[in-house]
Amino acid sequence: MFNRQTDNLANAVRLLVAMGGFASAPGPKSGLAVYDAIRKVAARPPNSLARMADALTDAARGVFASLSGLPMHADVLFAQMVDAGLLTPQEIVAYDMDAVACTKAMLEKITDESDPTGEMRRDEMRLLFTRITQTALEPLLATTEYAADLTPAFMAEILQMAHRTERKIDDVAEKLDNLQAQTRDTLEALALRFGELAPEALTVSDLRGFLIEKAQDYRALRQEVEALRGTAPRIDNVLSAVEEAIEALDFDEAERLLASTRDTSAEALRKPIEDHARIIETQARIALMRGRPERAFTLVSGAADSFALLDPLEPFRRRLGYARTFHDYGERFGAPVTEMAMRLTQAILERVDSDTDRAIFCEAQNLLGLSLLSLGRFAAGDTGHDLLGRAAAAFTLTASESEGHLRAAALDHLSLVRVTQAQRSAPPARADLLRASIKGSGEAIELFGDDLSSQARALNNLGNAHLLLADELEGRGLAEALDQAFAALDRATRLFGEIGDVMNMAGARFGVATVIERQATVFGDPSRRNKAINEFQLALQFYRERDMPQDAAMAAGTLGSALLTHATNAPAELIAPLLIAAGSALGEAAVHYRETGQPLAEMTLLRNLALSEEMRAAAEPTANTAGLLERAQTHLRRAVKLDASGAEAEHVRAALDRVQSKLAALS
Repeated sequence: MFNRQTDNLANAVRLLVAMGGFASAPGPKSGLAVYDAIRKVAARPPNSLARMADALTDAARGVFASLSGLPMHADVLFAQMVDAGLLTPQEIVAYDMDAVACTKAMLEKITDESDPTGEMRRDEMRLLFTRITQTALEPLLATTEYAADLTPAFMAEILQMAHRTERKIDDVAEKLDNLQAQTRDTLEALALRFGELAPEALTVSDLRGFLIEKAQDYRALRQEVEALRGTAPRIDNVLSAVEEAIEALDFDEAERLLASTRDTSAEALRKPIEDHARIIETQARIALMRGRPERAFTLVSGAADSFALLDPLEPFRRRLGYARTFHDYGERFGAPVTEMAMRLTQAILERVDSDTDRAIFCEAQNLLGLSLLSLGRFAAGDTGHDLLGRAAAAFTLTASESEGHLRAAALDHLSLVRVTQAQRSAPPARADLLRASIKGSGEAIELFGDDLSSQARALNNLGNAHLLLADELEGRGLAEALDQAFAALDRATRLFGEIGDVMNMAGARFGVATVIERQATVFGDPSRRNKAINEFQLALQFYRERDMPQDAAMAAGTLGSALLTHATNAPAELIAPLLIAAGSALGEAAVHYRETGQPLAEMTLLRNLALSEEMRAAAEPTANTAGLLERAQTHLRRAVKLDASGAEAEHVRAALDRVQSKLAALS
């Protein structure tokens, strides 16, 4: 018999060996009786199967010991997975006796019905099952020698006993109440129905002892079924049929009927669970507003998990929604909230792969990439490099695993990563990354089709990539790149306007102004720069009024840089006011990036802020010259302490050396 209590792993391997043996043994290849026969062979295997099972069990123990992170009851789950995934000989032959294909087919049989909690489908359990089962099936399906004891006579006896489980037993309750009056044949038939795989091996006394215990369970089961009446909508409609199935000891049918009511019961639970989740979501919103993202993360994680009662995958769908909210909030208020979005998506991907649910997996990968990109954009040095690399990997995987709109979005997001990586790279890698970004955005625009909103966002990204590529070009190539940037950003602005997306229209319009400012520099056209500066000021006001500090900081930084450039060619009487205005805007942006933990952006702003002070010192040769240079030195020292690397860090150190030399000359 199965050693049920002490060695679940060995029992599961015996079941695998019996299943493999049936594929080459004489007898029927399909039908319900085959499953029972397989279980009976596993319970009392002939010598050749027992030896093979012992050898494979030793190997399975090695696999079991090599894996970490398994649940405490992993051996029980594994045995349940093997039982739920059993294949008939007919199915094994249909899969060409291939161990890999048969293992995958067994996993596919594990569904909500056999695994309502989703525990068997956890990544750790799927990995354990695959490694043990595939390793076991390879020798089992490659040879028939170990099945030599499955002779026609042995198989006939096993199948005859298996068919006894299909025999109808009348008056079950009465028989269980009077076991002393029952024949051995009846006792064995009852024991078979209650899961004893080898009742013929038990004495009459042991049979009665086994059935006395089962009779207690049987009476308790009938009482529990009766107590279910009225507990859920329409459940009473099936309870009579459940009771009939239990009376006939047809437990498979009873389970099937009860499972059919789960959806109805779950639907009755949906409203109170959703109401409860909405309360928690409101608490989380308050936590975000108070700057407590960790608290918000804990709250929404609990809210998501409460939906497991409705559907094992629903907690992951809920986490997707929460991750989107956290990401969008983080885009407005900075990195700490974005980190929580990343953690939410990581929690999904720890449990869901493309085989579990491709849609959830791909969407989670995409959101993970967005969170990593948001964090990587503002992280310095190796940290930023790593975050952007992981973001690129997430988007690449999403694009390869998905189709249609999500593939287009992943390609467009990957283009954003390439732009950010290009900004930190030296030639010629910078230009290569920007051209890759332009290509990806172009492909995304085609895939988006009639989706004007997504098209507009991709056009916005395309325009920014052309604008950055212009910095790597000269002459005609430079002018063409700026023209292409203007065309893409102008088109994006118009599309956002058509669909009424005011926020993104403002962002695209800001991009157009940036192109105009760049053209002003290339062509020496002050009127264009005045137009760009006016647009930057309008953008800054727009973002301030809508409480969007991240966007306001970006606008302030760009405005300050434009004013700084404008001051280099302005009439003498306008230089000081322009530099003061530039310093004010740059200082506002630098403070935001410091408070929100974005060192790379802060470093760039501090360098430009120091430059504004240095230029004022040159433009206003007064007694305040030393004071202005000392302020510039303070900004640059702060920038150096941010400990960033790359071209920007080199510019900062060079600027600090220059300012310190000027101060030394004054002393």
